[in-house]
Amino acid sequence: MSERKISLITMGQGNMKALKKTLDSFKDVCNEVVYGDLLIFEEDRLLLKEYQKEYNLKIVPLVFNHIFKNGFAKTLNDIAFHATNDFVLYMNTSEVVDGEQRILRLMNEMFHEYNCFAFDHAQESHSWFRLYNRHEVWWDGVIHEELIGNRKDCPYYLFRMKDEEKDNDDTFKAKVYNDIKEICYFYQY
Repeated sequence: MSERKISLITMGQGNMKALKKTLDSFKDVCNEVVYGDLLIFEEDRLLLKEYQKEYNLKIVPLVFNHIFKNGFAKTLNDIAFHATNDFVLYMNTSEVVDGEQRILRLMNEMFHEYNCFAFDHAQESHSWFRLYNRHEVWWDGVIHEELIGNRKDCPYYLFRMKDEEKDNDDTFKAKVYNDIKEICYFYQY
């Protein structure tokens, strides 16, 4: 049986140090990263280009207010469109594996039965279905988006996720990132 390949999809308006932690956490699992560039500050974009040297990173340029205008689901589908693998894993900037990850082992054992895989979170009680076959399921919904289509959910968690701190070393940039996020959420609600 051949090993399944996974594309990591993520996006951001900044928080490049937190992004690096996410990329490092999944570098042994995902052979490709597709990043939705919603960046606001040019110095962040320069740092993102530096990350291309270390990761198989494909940058998808988006206008900074793409989520505000189109919603999260469309943005995620737009980014996943650029993946070369059938299976994609969506992780937000600053989300990392907490403890053991069994992604590749379980994927290789069960990919023929399931097209949607989940992880859990120590502080949240629901299942986070974010690893999926992009040709069989896709994102829908304005906020708290979910995967729809011909879902075949795997009953086992692939890993536990935890949130790392966002970048706080530049208080101005941290406030800008947070304000834009809050305005976007308010508009979507």
